[in-house]
Amino acid sequence: FFKLYFPVNEYLVNTIAEQDKKYDCIFLGRIVKEKGIEDFIKVIAGLKLKKPDIMACVAGPGDTMPYQKLANDLNCLRNIEFTGFLKTQRDLFEKLKSSKVFLAPPHKERLSMTIREAMYLKVPIVAYATGGIPYINEFDENIYMVKTGDYKAMAEKTLTLLNDDAARNNLAEK
Repeated sequence: FFKLYFPVNEYLVNTIAEQDKKYDCIFLGRIVKEKGIEDFIKVIAGLKLKKPDIMACVAGPGDTMPYQKLANDLNCLRNIEFTGFLKTQRDLFEKLKSSKVFLAPPHKERLSMTIREAMYLKVPIVAYATGGIPYINEFDENIYMVKTGDYKAMAEKTLTLLNDDAARNNLAEK
């Protein structure tokens, strides 16, 4: 069980101070197509049309060059900071806490560790209903979910959270 779903470091989570919200949205994970990085960039490009000053972060290991090119082609490269691999879990948690919304657009996933970390850190989530992710909402809407691959719906749900502090805070508390 722990090889696949190791526990979230609750002690570390509790030591992370509240952060200034530098980013509107964040992507955490391996920078590969099946984790949804292309969809994340398309979401940011769509959000930029309605919120030109949007700022997003992509953190994780992998070759970012093809995705920076995609962001450039979609005219949103200046709105996305590619940080690369974060060396410590504290760095990852602080980066996550400095974001208003966590986006999880994987095309293949059992149950994302990053979703669980975001929930512990009280960062609201918009995710694709992939693999085991829908079980998070089995008894209540704890995260916003959209059909896998529907990056336009993900952008709409994200915009709702970015424009409504009460909705964002309510989802974060769940």
